[in-house]
Amino acid sequence: MDECQEHVANARDVPDDLIEQLTSETPRGSSWSPAKRQLLRRILAALDGYQLARRAVAGRRGAAFVARVHADRCASRVRRALAAAGWQRPLCQWLHGLLLQKLGRDALALYLEVVQTLTSKTPSLAARLTWPAGPRHGPLSAETLAPLLRRPWEPATHIISQHKLRRLPNNPLLVLVPSSPCHGSDASRLGFGTGRLDFWHRQLSALGKVVAISVFEGGAPSRGITVSESLSHIMAMCRSQVAELRRPGRPLVLLGWGAAGLVAAHLALVEPVSAVVGLGFPYWSAAGRRGEPDDPLLESRTPTLLLVGQSASDAAPHELELMRDRMRAETGLVVVGGADRRLLVNRHKRQREGLTQSMVDRAVMEEVSEFLTNILTQQLDGTLPVFPRLPTPPLCREDAVLRNLARERRRRPVGPAKQRARPTRSGRPRGRPRAATQRPEPGGSPAADDRLSLGAAHHRPDPGGGQRRDAENDDDAAV
Repeated sequence: MDECQEHVANARDVPDDLIEQLTSETPRGSSWSPAKRQLLRRILAALDGYQLARRAVAGRRGAAFVARVHADRCASRVRRALAAAGWQRPLCQWLHGLLLQKLGRDALALYLEVVQTLTSKTPSLAARLTWPAGPRHGPLSAETLAPLLRRPWEPATHIISQHKLRRLPNNPLLVLVPSSPCHGSDASRLGFGTGRLDFWHRQLSALGKVVAISVFEGGAPSRGITVSESLSHIMAMCRSQVAELRRPGRPLVLLGWGAAGLVAAHLALVEPVSAVVGLGFPYWSAAGRRGEPDDPLLESRTPTLLLVGQSASDAAPHELELMRDRMRAETGLVVVGGADRRLLVNRHKRQREGLTQSMVDRAVMEEVSEFLTNILTQQLDGTLPVFPRLPTPPLCREDAVLRNLARERRRRPVGPAKQRARPTRSGRPRGRPRAATQRPEPGGSPAADDRLSLGAAHHRPDPGGGQRRDAENDDDAAV
């Protein structure tokens, strides 16, 4: 929190008179376009609110954690203002250079904290704002500010660094499954690049060796490729790389965010792995909900840990509990209170509890470590097999994957017109023998099947032909 203030302490000390310049009709102010004036007003309003919030919590217990929440809120307001302007590079660079020249010491330190937050969350967009705007030399130049902006302020850094996670037993491989293929220039951003994902990568590296699966599609994305074809391509590439990474006796754990967690769960159906971790696991989909009787995930025997947010739009904790009851494998469920589908806790709960998002992510990582430690310890002791199932034969792998994907995409018929009529037992004439190919209905009682078999055994053929049999059937129907 004090790093930015120390950096701008010797830069300059001027009063914050930019708001007065905006409100007054000066020649400089009149030369600005309406878009520039509107953008500048929104940015200054966000910085003003952030400064008042910092002063309101100064000296209180846990002020640093509350200030971190207000910094994230101010960064969100600045990001919305820049998004309304279209993130135009000339407009962003003009704004950045003007604020570096006109803001006072305190306001400039707060502005640098906001830029730090934007750099950690959206590095590609923040680069439009900071480079190469501003003075070319001095403490506020782009080269001098670049190392500072890459280190976002986090009040819980010393707490997290002191209490490190223990390494998992048996030295497992932690495989990160992608949710979408990379195209051309996106290959350099394979799941990482933002501050939060880099934090997760560092925490996972403390548990074991982390391997990120990369799925490439050369050139620009083709418009003719459908979602099912792209998903089949991802499954095929992940399956081949998982087969290459597998070593005898070394556990292999699959992890995935969002849709990648679902891909990892389906990958465990055709490839033997030790465990699956689904972060932000989606329960609802366009084709319906998971856990139906024909859902292939119910047949999985791989230990699975599901982590969802309490306020997630694509998951319901109580529905996931019912799904876990029908699964054959050992499962775990972690519900993050007040979090969305990306496991991001809302600012009201963080401010009320005195937490930061890094502390929440660390608590989630501890739950993952505890579950994997329990599973890997049982596998090391022989209670559970290292690989719960044998790999699918090569000739059957493609059919199994396509069948599972077809079940996921298949929509259920709606309405009585699309439902297939089932023959009922009462529709068969009384005393008529059961056909040789007819089987008892599933769920029927044994006594009823015995009665039908006895009736068929004691039935005698009628020598009178079909007319008497039809007459008897009419009498039975009338009765």
